[in-house]
Amino acid sequence: MKHIAKDHTDILVIEIAQGIQSKETAKLPEMIHREIKTLYKEILEVSDLSDVPVDVLHKTLQPDSLLERFAYRKQAGMGNNKEFIKLKGQRGQISHE
Repeated sequence: MKHIAKDHTDILVIEIAQGIQSKETAKLPEMIHREIKTLYKEILEVSDLSDVPVDVLHKTLQPDSLLERFAYRKQAGMGNNKEFIKLKGQRGQISHE
């Protein structure tokens, strides 16, 4: 799993989805475990995550498009109630080239 995960957080999320108990996953509250499993089940439309391959769990973590990342960040409050995308020519502009 470590060869496909982009960072340590991915590994923890996948381990929780698979029901793997490690020292690190045990430190996280049970509520986090339930939320991760529930989200995975809803996204993958399955009732049991034990049969879902690791690469599918990992792919589910990855955003499919810039638009989806934008929607997630906006929903998560990363926009800080300001315009998230800066228009060209404004201070702190973002280049998407």
